[in-house]
Amino acid sequence: ATNGHVAYGHHSILNAMEQGAIETLVIDAGLLRDDSMCGEQTWGEVADGVKASNGEVVQASVEHDAGEQLVELGPLALLRWAIE
Repeated sequence: ATNGHVAYGHHSILNAMEQGAIETLVIDAGLLRDDSMCGEQTWGEVADGVKASNGEVVQASVEHDAGEQLVELGPLALLRWAIE
């Protein structure tokens, strides 16, 4: 159980990043390479924000079955604390 300590979707992930709440961001490596947008920022900028708050960025690769399953979910973030 995560007790609300997970964020899914662009809005929730951006909100968590802005609060410094992201412990680990799990993202499709392709989103970081092709300047895909997350709201007003690129996913690369979001990843930089996570790293700036001492979070970790895990790049999932579709070359592995587990990575492919994660990519299908879309970006997700494991949080240090629950956010609203």
